[in-house]
Order: sequence, then structure tokens, then C-alpha cells
Amino acid sequence: MIRIVAASLASLVSVAVPSAHAGQATSLPYSNARAYSEPSETVWATVQDITDAWALKTGIIDASSQVLVSEWKRFSDFNGTPFFRSLPTLPADGGQLVPVEFQLHVFVSPFVEPTRVHVAAILRSELEQDQYLHYGVSFVSTEFFRELEARLGGAGATIPVTNPSEHNPCLATAGTAPQTPGAADLTTVGRLTDELNFFYPSVQSEALVVLDVTIRYDGSIAGSRVVSVNGAEITEPEVFAQAARNIVSLWRYRPAWRQGCPVSSKATVVMSFGLGNSRPLFHSETLPEHELALAPDSVSRVYTIDEDGLENPRLLVERPPQYTGSAQGQQVQGEVWLDAVVRPDGTVGDIRITKSLDMKYGLDVAAVVAAKQWRFDPGTRDGEPVAVQVGIALEFNLE
Repeated sequence: MIRIVAASLASLVSVAVPSAHAGQATSLPYSNARAYSEPSETVWATVQDITDAWALKTGIIDASSQVLVSEWKRFSDFNGTPFFRSLPTLPADGGQLVPVEFQLHVFVSPFVEPTRVHVAAILRSELEQDQYLHYGVSFVSTEFFRELEARLGGAGATIPVTNPSEHNPCLATAGTAPQTPGAADLTTVGRLTDELNFFYPSVQSEALVVLDVTIRYDGSIAGSRVVSVNGAEITEPEVFAQAARNIVSLWRYRPAWRQGCPVSSKATVVMSFGLGNSRPLFHSETLPEHELALAPDSVSRVYTIDEDGLENPRLLVERPPQYTGSAQGQQVQGEVWLDAVVRPDGTVGDIRITKSLDMKYGLDVAAVVAAKQWRFDPGTRDGEPVAVQVGIALEFNLE
């Protein structure tokens, strides 16, 4: 059994991870990033030299995206070397455990200069038959940056984690102020590594999690907000919320572009944790929504249908849900019911499932993806557009 553990040791964690509650904005556990003056190709080659020196086998490597994920490496393999001489102890089930192995994640963004390097690691410890995954521990990342800077011959500049809405200086040099209206190319936004492993919580139930994420202009994840945790038999929704944040924090993206410059953007991520006969099942989709600099104003109040003085939203564009291949093969049919907020601009904002159909084969994910793409003539009150919560029923029918 694998359990998700978020570490919060002040001496080891770059950003403390608060308890996971649906709707709470939080910094992500992986915030180890630095900028270097060397070209990204040089830094990427140096990263591979270090992984070779550490004898790390690469489970995933994409040279064009400059993303590397190692296979699990035991700390005992470093005995007698200058690396990892003193391992930290990490909390688990009220005690302290020594990690036995780690998995390294490195991203050298090819989209911006100066070169930006993001490093993350997952640590695993053991106690009898249980295994514990530890997120947010910067121990391995610190060692990796130390080796990287020794080889590059200089320290890198830190990248603030408190400013996820930073604007790309490229826009200024292109003669376009960040606030200047203009459409960003959101079709370029996409995951760079679709096959990245995920880690299923030990809780034996199914769940669907909806998140708002901020994608930096370098392609990394700057922050996330859990919108909803959905599931009929979930007893520990915070476990799935934390797992979803940990998973998405490892993902890297091709950023949105505007006038030849990559820009930060907002997106919705929908992921489902299903239970199969022999193994957990996982589905996810990313829906880019808008450039961060041009985000709509936050909604101060959400009205409900038929409130006094309210003109209800009117559907303009409907997107039918698409079957997944596995759900079609299993002959799954029925309806998914959703509560969704229609924003004052007519787009669909926060969304949650009120009646699930299928978290195992991805139909609940497909329903949320479809509903997020609906467009409305927004609701109004006293002639002004307002946010209104509406109910949506989406049908999956094989006939």
C-alpha cells in the first residue's frame, strides 16, 4: 500500500504545504527553480551529465521539451560518495522514517531565456509492509542544484514563488505591454509528458478532482486551487485534494503564446481516480482558458437560478460530451449531473458533480470537459451581468 505524505520540515521544505481543503488556494510543493545565463541546450546537456554521474536510469526523457524523469534510485547506492551523506528523517504515521529511495524530475524550459531549471523529487520510505511517498522535501533538489552550479561555474538566480502572475519581459521588448488586449494562442497549451506516473492515494474509493491551475510562461506550474472533490463514498476528500495538487505540480506544459512571446495562462485540470479489478485507473484532461494577464475579474457573489430580480443565463453554445474508448467498450450509459457557475462573461467557471456516472473509465471527466466549453448569454441583475449557478445534465448514449 502507498500512502501520500506531505512533508513540512522547516529546514527541508522550500514552501510549506497547508492542509488540503477544497477551494483553498495553496502554493505547490515543488518550487525549486533557478535561472541561469547559459543557453538552455548547455544546461540540458549538463543535467544529463549529472544524471549519468549519479547513475540514474531515465524512465522518461524528452530532449525537445527538455524534461527528464528518473526511475527510482536507492540512497544506499550512494554509499562512499560525496552525495547524500546525511539523510533527513521524515514524518509518517506519527513517527519518523528515513527515506530509502527517490525519483528525480528535472525540467529545463526551452521556451524562455535566461534558462529556467525546475527540479523536484519524490522520496519513498518504508515501514513493514507500507510505503510512504514524501512530497515537498527539497533535500535531493538542493544536492542537484549544488552539483549543477559546480559544473556550470556559477550560482543561479532564484525565481520567486510568490509571484505566479509575473509577465514575460519578452512582451516589453516586442513593444507590447502585458496589459495590452490581444488573443493568446491557447491551442499550444499542452502537457509535455503524457505518460508521467501518478501516485494513487491509499484510500479505497473513487474520486474526481477539479483544479484551477496557473501555467507560467516557462511551462511550469505556478499554483493550483482545488475547486471540488467529487465522489459518493469519499471519507477523506482532503487526501484526494492533496494527491491531485502533488500530481499536477509535477506536470510541465507547452505555454500559451502571444505576439511571439510565451505568456502565463490559467487552465482547468480534471482528473479521476478510479478503482479497477487489478489496478487503479486514472484519467485527466487539461482545458486552457485564458491568458493570466487578461483574466476576468474575480466573482464576488454567485446567484442561484430564479432569485428575485435575476434574468437567468441563456445557453448559446453547447458541446456534447465525448465517449472514452474504455467506457464505450464497457457499454457505460447514463447521465452526469453538474452544478456550474456561469461567469459574468458567459464562460463556465467552478464546476462540481452532483450525480456521477463513471469515475473508472473517464466519462465524468469527459462530462466536465464538455460543460466547461459551453457558452452562455450571462445572467443579469438590474441590467448588469452577474455570476449564476446552473444545473447541467449531460447524457452518454451509445444508440
